[in-house]
Amino acid sequence: MALRVRALTVEERKEIERLANARTAPARSVERARIVWAAAQGERVPAIARQLRLGADTVRLWLKRL
Repeated sequence: MALRVRALTVEERKEIERLANARTAPARSVERARIVWAAAQGERVPAIARQLRLGADTVRLWLKRL
């Protein structure tokens, strides 16, 4: 079963994209934003995990918390 991210509002999309590309934000926040951003773009959990060099369980955890 694939995890799906709910549709993000325009404001949420802008904030997630800004945070995902931030250089001065805390690393954990940037990592979470990158997970959400990739999922919102239609990426699946295994691909996100490989791309960000994380465990699939970590990616699932953050996507479930949305």
